[in-house]
Amino acid sequence: MLLPAVNSTLPAVHCSSARATLDSVRIVEFSLEWMREWAALEDRLQSPYLTCSYDWTQIWLKHYGDLVPHRLAVATYVDEIVGMCLITNGVRQYEGPFEIKTLHIGTAGEPESDSVCVEYNHLLCAPEFLPQFVQKLAQLIAKCEVCECLLVEGMAAGESYEFLDGETPTSVEEVPSYYCDLNLFRSAPAEPWRLFGESTRNNLRRSLRDLGDLELDWADEPELALAFYEEMVGYHQARWKAAGRPGVFSSDRFRDFHRDLIASLVPQQRAVLVRARQGSRVLGILYLLIEQNRLWYYQGGLPEYRSKHSLGNVTQYLSMLEGARRGYDAFDFLAGDAQYKRVLSTHHNVVYWIRWRRPSLKFRLLDGLRSLRRKYSS
Repeated sequence: MLLPAVNSTLPAVHCSSARATLDSVRIVEFSLEWMREWAALEDRLQSPYLTCSYDWTQIWLKHYGDLVPHRLAVATYVDEIVGMCLITNGVRQYEGPFEIKTLHIGTAGEPESDSVCVEYNHLLCAPEFLPQFVQKLAQLIAKCEVCECLLVEGMAAGESYEFLDGETPTSVEEVPSYYCDLNLFRSAPAEPWRLFGESTRNNLRRSLRDLGDLELDWADEPELALAFYEEMVGYHQARWKAAGRPGVFSSDRFRDFHRDLIASLVPQQRAVLVRARQGSRVLGILYLLIEQNRLWYYQGGLPEYRSKHSLGNVTQYLSMLEGARRGYDAFDFLAGDAQYKRVLSTHHNVVYWIRWRRPSLKFRLLDGLRSLRRKYSS
């Protein structure tokens, strides 16, 4: 059952452009001076968004900048910068068997094996100028950039609506981002697990009863958080290697990016790692990012994957309880339709993956082959 979509806490991004028109939108070569302008703009706007923050962006550039070609789009009004975003050229991007030249908005464009899979992607822009920034940027890319496909990945609703207002995209994928409203936890008259479906309630109740006294360690200082991170990575990788798959932390870039991100974000209360325990027995560790008083479940690791209890669900439930106690508004599982996300959620947002393809023989051939496959497989 799909849970009700609820307007997220993101601010609406509508403006009256009659009062103020952007002077220019241009694409510039990357420099440290431009990144100082980025930090100043973020401070001036008091932007709450994580994935277009200076910290996220400069750490991504530190680990991926030598691999992924990148530039900056800059919007100005009365000689003042009012909008910025990262523009990248994709590396080893494929559609079907063909490698294609792609252009990406935000910290994206990495090879799949190294990708941070950015979600709740945003442009750093004054809200009143966002529609113009998107429109002029799209026009600039269409006119001046050499690429076969423009991709806007993991984009939050507001910016997505502005991108969809322009030229009709080739494809739009709306992906649910399930979350649990922690305000319901705080207001629940009985145990909060009663908010979930019958099967989930029964499983949680039985697991909590059988496991007995449980503790949750909340690592909100960098040294402990990094220790939890290394422990979690070990659990995560062991599980996927046992399944004959590499695991996301097999990428040194990916692993080092998150190590630096944790060291930067934890002191700002924009990330935390949590560890659920039964005495000295570790049940699981979660890596949570934080934006606008919402906990994002980004990654996790469990030392035991064949327990008769759902240790992952127990760890997530204990994290929700502690998040509610600490005053957070939501526990967001991020994009994807996995069963564990659905059963532990109360609502969902929608995140968008949008692409525009330039007409080409390559794409006509791909579309023709796909049409034939559908015809003969039906």
